[in-house]
Amino acid sequence: MQQYKYNIQCDTLTPEQEFYQESYVFLEGAILEVLSRLEIIRKNKLTKGLNDPIEHCKARIKSAESMKEKLKRKELAATVINALTQLFDAAGIRSICTFLDDIYWIVEMRKNQEDFEVIEEKDYIRNPKPNG
Repeated sequence: MQQYKYNIQCDTLTPEQEFYQESYVFLEGAILEVLSRLEIIRKNKLTKGLNDPIEHCKARIKSAESMKEKLKRKELAATVINALTQLFDAAGIRSICTFLDDIYWIVEMRKNQEDFEVIEEKDYIRNPKPNG
């Protein structure tokens, strides 16, 4: 069986990142929860003797500076509440799959989990961003 590794990139908090101080641990927890769910989905397919649908995953927490900049661009006050309720990319996970079908299969598996709700979905495969 293939060894599966996650690459989580989280900035080390510095004094100027007080912006996230109280919520940083929750963002890390959210990432770990989603990665855990992806691992279960992955193992589900492997136990059926099928190929591993995920090549690897990368996760990150957006830096405080980047989040403040985005809030400013959207003309929102640079507060943690706005960062976590008005923007949806404080934390992110990218799953890399070998086959397109695996991507859509994983999306459907996640959607079918009872305690998971899709708030907004963007399909950059079918609808690529102009910048590629």
